[in-house]
Amino acid sequence: MKKADVTLLNHPLRWPGGKIISPRITSLAKSRSSAVLSIALLALVLFFVLLLNIWIHTKIVDVGYRIGDLTHQKKILITRYKNLNIEHASVLSDKNLQKIARKRFHLSPLTLEQVINIDEKD
Repeated sequence: MKKADVTLLNHPLRWPGGKIISPRITSLAKSRSSAVLSIALLALVLFFVLLLNIWIHTKIVDVGYRIGDLTHQKKILITRYKNLNIEHASVLSDKNLQKIARKRFHLSPLTLEQVINIDEKD
């Protein structure tokens, strides 16, 4: 084998079949592989952005349902509050009536002797 043939065999840009690759082809292959890599990276970033968008939308819908439930619960609590205020006012008014009847009119609760039973006859 000649020295030139040995140099060609050890050449770093040689295909296994023995054909020499030109530097232009290797730079084109490198640019294609970097383009494929950048497209894959862009697709991966886009996938995660879309996944984040779906997650955020799901959370927004969930919060909307929770707001609806809490609004309904608030209406129930307001109704209970109003009913309790009415009941409280009626209890206070009964006590006030008793106090006024005792102080102003000198009335007292009935005893058993003061109660008269009336039998209704048809």
